[in-house]
Amino acid sequence: MAAYYHYLQKIMPDLRVVPAAPDDQDKIFFAAWVTLENEQGDHIEYRIVGPDEIDHQKDNISMDSPLALALALCGKQVDD
Repeated sequence: MAAYYHYLQKIMPDLRVVPAAPDDQDKIFFAAWVTLENEQGDHIEYRIVGPDEIDHQKDNISMDSPLALALALCGKQVDD
């Protein structure tokens, strides 16, 4: 319990409230569910979350991950 308390104390200064989803939901945004299709037509779905919310069992990926950064920085949107 004490370790968790210290963890919270450490991250509190960096926390910020994320505004509601943007009006343009065709673009990648924080907390979005993203479905990707590979060359074989297989689909995989991810949710872009904060680094402390990663749960590989639930297909969450960190917003700091290479994949999430590539999608967001490249301006990917629906049907790209």
